[in-house]
Amino acid sequence: MDLFIPYLVTTSFIQLKTVAITVDRDLDSILDLLLNLTSVLSLTKLIIVVHFPHYISPGSAAGPILFYNCLPQLKTFIFDSAYQEQIVISPYDTLLMTTSNNLVSLTMNFCYTDDLINVLVYCSNLSYLNIQAGKSTQSVIISSNISLSKLKHFKLKCLDYGFGYDNVQTLLAMMPNLKVFELAVHYPSKIWTEGQKVKELCAKILFVTFKIDIRLWSDKNKVDEILSRFLDDDYWHHVQHFYEDENNNNYWHITANGSYY
Repeated sequence: MDLFIPYLVTTSFIQLKTVAITVDRDLDSILDLLLNLTSVLSLTKLIIVVHFPHYISPGSAAGPILFYNCLPQLKTFIFDSAYQEQIVISPYDTLLMTTSNNLVSLTMNFCYTDDLINVLVYCSNLSYLNIQAGKSTQSVIISSNISLSKLKHFKLKCLDYGFGYDNVQTLLAMMPNLKVFELAVHYPSKIWTEGQKVKELCAKILFVTFKIDIRLWSDKNKVDEILSRFLDDDYWHHVQHFYEDENNNNYWHITANGSYY
């Protein structure tokens, strides 16, 4: 059962499985709503859409779910923001946080790349992760001992504003049992157009299916040159390219699937 509820869920909705919330002003009402949802034990999916910029903290809309596991019955969380969110956690906050939430599926749009670690350290049960990453406040994600051993499907869209090849390598190293990796790169640096280097991202992960979509501004001759790097490598198959006109901006897409089997 899917239901859109702007402000309040009461215990009358005891059979709810999915709740979608749109937020276009302050978050106080959302925190009250989350408290009410704790009694809805059938709830497994929550969608929050935010239409204004704000920080993600343990006390914000996403924070209680990610860091405090305030809805332990929740399995799928989609946090959709039109703005890039920065995660702010104080030393006091960490004293009260849970060791891990119960989410198995997480989708977050427009988060800072170096904030991903702050989220993933509390998401050890994930089997599906979908992230759109924008610019970074630091150039390299600090490596950590996080192990997302249950993760099977990772979908990453990076706008390449500081989110580079090394950062993707760091994230993949946390996912030893990954089965599907979908990568979309917009406005890529040169390294993303080299089929061999891109293939090496998954070299240490056995039996992973790699799907890539590279969007770039370039002339047709340059696109053909990049395309040949993927076509000449047996690892890549279903290699395609197409032209896109979006708001008077012209892009080329190169898409390919890769696997070792």
